[in-house]
Amino acid sequence: MMLKHIKGNSYFIEGVTNIGVIRKGNFCVLVDTGLDSDVAKHINTVLEENNLFPIEIINTHAHADHFGGNLFFKNKHNVKIIASKIEAGLIENAELEPVFLFSADPVKELKTKFTNAPSCKVDVVVDVENLEDGDYDNKKILSLPGHNPNQIGVMSEDNVLFLGDSVFTKKIIEKYKFPFMVSITQQRKTLEKLRSVKADLYIPGHGGVIYPRNWNSVIDFNLSVLDEIGDFIYRVLEQPMTREEIVRVMGAHFKAKLNAVEYYLAYTTVGAFLSDLQAQNKVAVEILDNKLLFRRVVKK
Repeated sequence: MMLKHIKGNSYFIEGVTNIGVIRKGNFCVLVDTGLDSDVAKHINTVLEENNLFPIEIINTHAHADHFGGNLFFKNKHNVKIIASKIEAGLIENAELEPVFLFSADPVKELKTKFTNAPSCKVDVVVDVENLEDGDYDNKKILSLPGHNPNQIGVMSEDNVLFLGDSVFTKKIIEKYKFPFMVSITQQRKTLEKLRSVKADLYIPGHGGVIYPRNWNSVIDFNLSVLDEIGDFIYRVLEQPMTREEIVRVMGAHFKAKLNAVEYYLAYTTVGAFLSDLQAQNKVAVEILDNKLLFRRVVKK
């Protein structure tokens, strides 16, 4: 890990999850904190090597790989933690993430650091739903739901946008096959909104820096992925199928070998697409022999 200068007082630490660093003299604000305390210790070492001391954390959303290091920094530096309303509730009650994925007390395969980071108190809740895109301490906070219900992005004073997981690079999509989403409807709105957001550089939560000259093509690619997956699910529902069956055929189609955690992430994503297709009157729900099925709606 190393601190990479972007522009002005804006930096990031490149890793499995990219960590934003906004400098304030010898102090700094972190955008996300990585998966766990081990990652956080590495981040802290990089900061110390650059004579930087964290005073705040802004979490883009409440997934373990973005806030798992919070508690380390809270205990070591007594940092102030900032998050949006729904995400703050999940950060403070992190045991709920695997519960939501499993819809019950989760199986042991979901009780891992990848889905169950340590809970941590949030000090400032940013109400982006009412403020829409509001300012917080000279940083613009953007509401970017879709990947998670209340995800935010952070625009630094240097016009560098830290995206969280609102946008994925082609390399990341090719690696993970289909991105995690809780709302396809909101994700489409977020992508169209981001198309008009002009930044000097865009830093996604995973993958490399995105330059303005490539921005529209990255947005188009993300939208095309949503269309591709939605169209595929619609096509396979020529015969009614359960949600589990759709996960299976989608995994086979995209050549994905899912472990238990990845299965439940895919299960949620499939649910988001089914909800979106139903909202478009393309898919209907029926129950047959106590089995809930989804079927294609054929328009006359």
